[in-house]
Amino acid sequence: MTDYLSEYIDGLDMEEVRASAEKQQREANEAARQAEAKKNICLLPLSALQEAPAAMQCFHAADEKRLNALRESIHRNGVLSLLIVRPLTNGKYEIIAGRNRCRAARSLGYSELLCIVRDVGDDDEATKLQIADNFLHRDVILPSEKAKAYKFQLDAMKRKAGRPKKDAENSTQVVSNSSENDNSDQIGQNYHSSSIELLAAESPDSKTQIQRYIRLNWLIPAFLERVDAEKISLQLGAAVSYLSASTQTMLLEYLNAHPDKQLTQIAVEELRKLDAEDSTVIDMEIIAELLSHRTKRVLRVVKLQMKPLRQYFPPDASEEDITKTVQAALEYYFSNRHVGNDTETSKS
Repeated sequence: MTDYLSEYIDGLDMEEVRASAEKQQREANEAARQAEAKKNICLLPLSALQEAPAAMQCFHAADEKRLNALRESIHRNGVLSLLIVRPLTNGKYEIIAGRNRCRAARSLGYSELLCIVRDVGDDDEATKLQIADNFLHRDVILPSEKAKAYKFQLDAMKRKAGRPKKDAENSTQVVSNSSENDNSDQIGQNYHSSSIELLAAESPDSKTQIQRYIRLNWLIPAFLERVDAEKISLQLGAAVSYLSASTQTMLLEYLNAHPDKQLTQIAVEELRKLDAEDSTVIDMEIIAELLSHRTKRVLRVVKLQMKPLRQYFPPDASEEDITKTVQAALEYYFSNRHVGNDTETSKS
């Protein structure tokens, strides 16, 4: 019997087992949530409902195409998924989840809707409910929406733990070489990693995917739109997010001007290395060379050391005068060298 159990366990795909267990847990949690929700269902007039402020919205408002599809669905079947609202002190209710359903129903002439009323005073908890509801009921969630949702959840976990609110990208940054700060940084890394793992356990995405989605928050808007439109992958978008905003803007300008060029992971990684160097000036030519797979030309800043040069100049000569003289001397040197080469060539 023991041998049989051992063989059975060895034959299991543990990753598949874990995924199945997590799915069952999510379904059980949702069933419990729905059972609790039935206790708090009320028929509320639409005049008493107001949308949550923009700062709490992790998901885009439906565009006209999606809103029309929602209207058609509601016209045929009614509002299948109830709105989630919370009471306000002015007698009205704030929509936590379901603002698009409310907009569509209002445009169809509805005057009241069944709503699940949740007495949630904390904005973080309200937004977490919004995220859970959207993840459950929406078939398509854009990368930009997941990016905002996951980052919000991560920041909320940090606030709940009483830690200073910091950007996700800075939570693993070393601030000095002292042993005390190194230890603090290690704690930050561990906390960040465990928080991501908790998010992964409660979501349909893996830890690596969640990290990539969070990185999208550092993309300039135009690049984020490219990820949403599936013009570049999530992995590539996350890589681009490590570039400075100015380099991202320049890269996007080049791609728009050269639609035949394809952005690659290798090119982005090379560009990221150059972007991190203070001595490198990123320009369109460097970007063109990287995307054309040619040997890259790197323009480095050369700083003249004034001390060894001053022996050739009067004591009162300024650094600007010295620089100009050196520049003129170099121009003279290289122009005469070319003349000398041409003379030697003609002699031969």
